[in-house]
Amino acid sequence: MATILKPNFYFQDPECKSGDVFEGCNLSQVAPGTAICAGKTKLKFNFCNLINAIPPSDAKVVGCNTAQIEFCSHRCPNMVRYGLPVCEEDCAHRKSDTKAWVPIDEKEYRASYRDLSQDNLAIRVAKTVDEQGVTVQEFEKEVFEYDNHIVGKYKPTEVK
Repeated sequence: MATILKPNFYFQDPECKSGDVFEGCNLSQVAPGTAICAGKTKLKFNFCNLINAIPPSDAKVVGCNTAQIEFCSHRCPNMVRYGLPVCEEDCAHRKSDTKAWVPIDEKEYRASYRDLSQDNLAIRVAKTVDEQGVTVQEFEKEVFEYDNHIVGKYKPTEVK
């Protein structure tokens, strides 16, 4: 039995032995309902991030985040390399059929402005005057907004 302190096991099944204790670890998974540590017994998870993770049924889970979340690749593009499916533009995560203006930095604005392959990309520069009278440029692009969906919460079995 070992105590595993605070490593980051996100998007992977950690190697462990029966009886191990995880303290403050990140064990998040890409898809809701992903089993972790299968075949191991008497594990304990203290104050861990267990988003989308399902530990063995006899595991003791104390103070952990056990949310089950369906992630959207529009909001979490970095998760695609870990197996998150790429969503269509009109996926179920889209908030509405209306686009919204969101801030972007100048570098993204200039790259978008020069890229003629993005036919329908709407970008703009807004000039505002701050409270000291300084004119400030703000860069924006028009995009659909997306949300991740919380689909539930893993409820650990009561272990006595």
